This record gives sequence, structure tokens and C-alpha cells, in this order.
Amino acid sequence: MTQCKFCAHFLRGEGDMPGECYRFPPAPLSDDDAFVCVRPVVDGEDKACGEFRGNQ
Repeated sequence: MTQCKFCAHFLRGEGDMPGECYRFPPAPLSDDDAFVCVRPVVDGEDKACGEFRGNQ
């Protein structure tokens, strides 16, 4: 099974923190009156998506 941690788009989190997927630009998310840009948070052990690209 291909996992996110082996993908070139995956950026590992520090310590026990999950990683982030950098395949697409961050998406705006409304937080009360402000907007923040976020990337999908993924666990490196997750099954990779159809956008997987090996990190070799």
C-alpha cells in the first residue's frame, strides 16, 4: 500500500504532529471575521491519494 509519507508532496510534521499535503495551494478558511489559508493535514501512515508522486 502506498502511504502519504512516501509522497513528494508530503511535508512531515515535527515530533508527534501530523504532516501537511503540499500538492495544491492552501485553501482559504473563514475564522470569524478573518481568513486563514490552510493545507490538508494528513498522517504519514494514511493511504496515498490519486495525486501521489514518489519522493525519490
